Amino acid sequence: MKSIHALSTVARWPEPRIYEGMKNTPVASVIVVTADGPEALAPVIERLQSQDIADRLELIVAVPEKMVASFDDMPTDGFADVRVIAADLGTSARARAAAIHATRTPVVIMAEDHAFPLRDDWARRNLDAHNGACVGVGPRMRNANPGTLTSWVSLFLEYGEWANAGVAGPVRHIAGHNSSYKTGVLKAYGDGLAEIIEDEWVLHDALAANGHVLWYDPEIEVAHLNFSRLPPAILLHFLGGWMFAARRSLGWGLSRRLLYGVSFPAIWSVRMTRYLSRHVISGDDRAMALRAFPLALCLGVVNALGEACGYWFGECGRRGIYTDMEFGRWKNLTASDQDLAVPGPKS
Repeated sequence: MKSIHALSTVARWPEPRIYEGMKNTPVASVIVVTADGPEALAPVIERLQSQDIADRLELIVAVPEKMVASFDDMPTDGFADVRVIAADLGTSARARAAAIHATRTPVVIMAEDHAFPLRDDWARRNLDAHNGACVGVGPRMRNANPGTLTSWVSLFLEYGEWANAGVAGPVRHIAGHNSSYKTGVLKAYGDGLAEIIEDEWVLHDALAANGHVLWYDPEIEVAHLNFSRLPPAILLHFLGGWMFAARRSLGWGLSRRLLYGVSFPAIWSVRMTRYLSRHVISGDDRAMALRAFPLALCLGVVNALGEACGYWFGECGRRGIYTDMEFGRWKNLTASDQDLAVPGPKS
């Protein structure tokens, strides 16, 4: 693998490797946001406790203030430190920003209550990459509930850019909510952090504009739980397109917003061409991607229509609905998916 040290002049964290040094001193903070109580965190906690440097990890859980006391009995064995903080969950970005500002380590790793590290070296590989020049490290995204076409299409449309193994290297964007960053780079945004991580592609573009490097490592694997019930998946993709466009078009003039809005058929065509190229022609799950293509066409139309609404009308107060759906992911699974065991480690 080409050394990332030569890819940027951004200052590196000094050797030795970040996870070496004083015993039991936290070297990375894993952030999880949940509105569903401690039972919803049990699967991801189990995977975090299996990390080979779990005793060097600080776990920070951001929850609504009224739920903090309910986490008193949450398992904490094996970690260097565990903290539960009260946060504003009006959007996940506000909660994640509060947790980031509470960290005391050089690296922060974003995690979700519905996404599971597949390898026991997940945290260590993140830290190894951060010994180089990169300021952000992204994983390969896998399917944690592969039993339905709806789940597969959701993965391909939401995380398709990182669903195939590929090769490690610098990239323009990394997987939202599941990547790691140098803490100092994030804290530098101060009170504006929540706004810039509301849609992480905005953060990535800002980092790239400042000469920073983002790194993709396919050996860092995360199994993501996707919507598997079709009706809520339709609404999620509609609102997802709406929120993307509303954020993208901030500051645009009326004529430009109208033009982009009426261009939704072209947006849909580009997305489907990308789907075919990325997943059907050359993807790691080509057979499944081909089977799921008709549904992808339909959900792609829904997403493009949502994007048109975002360009025409702005957010219109829909951000809260979208956030509630994200937090309520377990409610939007088929009955069989709700009984899934924790994905196991891979060597």
